[in-house]
Amino acid sequence: MNRKRPYPNLKMWRDDQRVSQRTAAELLGVTQSYYSKIERQALTPNARLAKAITDKTGVPLETLLGLA
Repeated sequence: MNRKRPYPNLKMWRDDQRVSQRTAAELLGVTQSYYSKIERQALTPNARLAKAITDKTGVPLETLLGLA
């Protein structure tokens, strides 16, 4: 997965990369169901996972933690 620019949220990153939720979940090491909840902001990932997601996707940590 290529991360050349920052993305405002996971859905925009995933759409830009043209990958399914399942593929994105596999990349991040979580289940598709868990990934879906993070993408919809129905669940906030723990700090370690949020940092890993930020590093792999370019989505700001503040967004993942619900601070932005």
